[in-house]
Amino acid sequence: MKLTRVHSPRTKTFSKVWYIFRTSFWPDERRTRRQESKLLANSHYRLWAVWDQKELVGTVTIWDLKKWYFVEHLAVKRSRRDRGYGSKIMRRVMARTNKPWVLEVGRSRDLNNKRRIEFYRRLGFKVNRHTYVQPPYDKTKKFLKLYLMTYPKKITTGRYIRLNRRIKSIVYQDVLHAEK
Repeated sequence: MKLTRVHSPRTKTFSKVWYIFRTSFWPDERRTRRQESKLLANSHYRLWAVWDQKELVGTVTIWDLKKWYFVEHLAVKRSRRDRGYGSKIMRRVMARTNKPWVLEVGRSRDLNNKRRIEFYRRLGFKVNRHTYVQPPYDKTKKFLKLYLMTYPKKITTGRYIRLNRRIKSIVYQDVLHAEK
C-alpha cells in the first residue's frame, strides 16, 4: 500500500479521489469539489490518495494543527471496503509521527456511526463526550453535532476548549469566514 499526496485538482487522481469522497460522505459531511480544490494550496492541509498496487483504493485528508493532527476524512472505495484498508491507512499515517490525533464522528446511534466509533476505538482512539458542533461547509448545509475522538487518550475540558478553537480556526476557517 502506498500513499501519494494530491497537489492539484487538475489531475486524474484528484477526480478519482473526489469520486470516492462523493460516494462515501453525505453532502453535509463534506466540502464541494471546488472548496476541496482550493484547500490543496493550504499549508496545513494534506490530501492523500491511497494505492494498492496500481489501484486507487482510498483517500485520507489530514490537517496539521501544530500540536495535533486532525483527520477530516477517511474513505475507502466502495468495492474495497471491509478488507482492512481503513485500519491499514490509519496505522500508516499515524506511524509517521508522535503527535496526538483527533477526528470527528457522528453522535447519532445509527449503525454507520456505531461502526465508525468502534473502528476508531480498535485503533486506540477515545470518545470525548464534550459538546462539539461542526460548522456547515456552506449555506446549503447543516451544523452537525459530533463527538471528537482523540488518540492516544481522552482530553480534559480545558484541552477540549483549546483544541476546538484550533480546529475551527484552521480546518473550518474557509467556511466560517466565507460570508465576510
